[in-house]
Order: sequence, then structure tokens, then C-alpha cells
Amino acid sequence: MGLLDDCESHFGTRNLYEILHVEKDIDAKKLKKAYYTQSLKWHPDRFSSDDADETKKEVATEKFQILSRAYEILNDKGSRALYDETGSVGDDGEGMSEEDFERCVKMWRGQFKKVTKEDIDAFFTTYTGSEEEKSDVKAAYEKCKGDMDKIVEHVPSEDNDEERLVSIIKELIEEGELKETKKFKTSSAPAKVEARKRKAVEEAKEAEKELKKIKQKEGDGDLAALILRRQGERANQATSFLAGLEEKYGGGGAKKGAKKAKK
Repeated sequence: MGLLDDCESHFGTRNLYEILHVEKDIDAKKLKKAYYTQSLKWHPDRFSSDDADETKKEVATEKFQILSRAYEILNDKGSRALYDETGSVGDDGEGMSEEDFERCVKMWRGQFKKVTKEDIDAFFTTYTGSEEEKSDVKAAYEKCKGDMDKIVEHVPSEDNDEERLVSIIKELIEEGELKETKKFKTSSAPAKVEARKRKAVEEAKEAEKELKKIKQKEGDGDLAALILRRQGERANQATSFLAGLEEKYGGGGAKKGAKKAKK
């Protein structure tokens, strides 16, 4: 998928101005401020390398990339003029690579100071309970058709207070801004909320155990690099295992098995 497809998938719109919450005639200074505000919700520095909620972390990373790409285009006079005139963003339809992500992070840190815990706390103090948060909850509800399992992955929350999100949605339903869905009724039931909480606690404990194992065996180096290396080792082991099975039972040799493992 290209950038505009990613915008629609994650933000429900193909309009770059809309995902940055700005008007079309915004100037460079205000655009930069808007980019900072929106990207801070999904900034990678919010997450530690041992964050248990991998799905939420992946979604946040993707959204950060999309916001950064949108800002790059609108902040450049040439690409912005092309986008305004034709709706084209000049990509080739491919998804964003790891290199794109690194470039986005580098660009962000070149524009703004390093994010601290105090910055994050200050942002969420303002964001929590604001009209902007309510707008984000509403958009997530419509996109996910009321499924709280998915909504909690699409709305940034520092305290993971799911009950508060449910309360906001019920208020929007009472005000007539949202229509209650069957999925919302079932997924917001107290038993479902408690089940998600228990799952999150269990995942956090499991992640902590795995992290301790890595530290004991390989020291306190770059944990992200260690984890990636471990994942690479597991992938290689899986490839060798599948290749052996293919050679033994399929008659196709190790090369054929290795190809299958990559799919």
C-alpha cells in the first residue's frame, strides 16, 4: 500500500491535512506545531523495548511514520503544490520500510528536542478529557465499528483507562453523535474489559521474564538489537527445520524448503 492507502487505513481519510488536523492554508510555523502535537501521541519514545503490548506498539509506529511522511510533503513547497493540484504524493505504492522509519525519527529529532517522560506526561494532561481526545475516540469507534478490542489499539492512552474510553463512547451515543453497535455492547461488557486487563497483565509478566533471560545470557547491551538478533536466530532455525522436512519427505531439497519458510 502507498501513503494515502495507509492514511485511510489508520486515520480513516486520504487527506493529509485532515490527519494533521490543519486547514489547507496553514503556514509553515503552525504546520510544524500541529505535526508535533499529533506525532507526540504516537511517538516511539513512548514505548520501551520490552513493551508488552506489541500490537499497540506496532500501530503507534505506523501512525508516527504516516504523520511524518504527511508533514514532509506539506512542509515542502514543491511536493505540497503537487499534492494540492493533483492529490498525488509521489510514492510508488509500496509500504514504508525500516529505512523510512529511521528517516522519520531522525527528521523528528532534528526538528524537536528529545522527548522526555515529563513531555509525555504534560501532553496527556492536556489531551486527556479534551475535545481532541473525544474526536479521536469517535473516529476510532466508527473505524472499528464499536469493537473495543480494536478501539483500545487506536486511541492513545497513557493510563490505559479503558473504562473512561467506554464512558466517552456512551456519552457520544447519548448525544446522538454515534450509533450503538452490537459489537460495542458485547465488547464493552465489564467481563470483557476485565479479561483484557488480565491479558495485559499476563503479557507484561511474560515479557519481563523473557527480558530477564536475555539480560542474564547476553548482558545489558542494546536490548532492541538483542531482541532483533534473537528473532533472526529463530527465523534461521525455522528455515533449517522446514528445509530438513522438505528434503526428507517432499523430495524437493533444502533450497525449496528454504523458499517456503520465507513466505
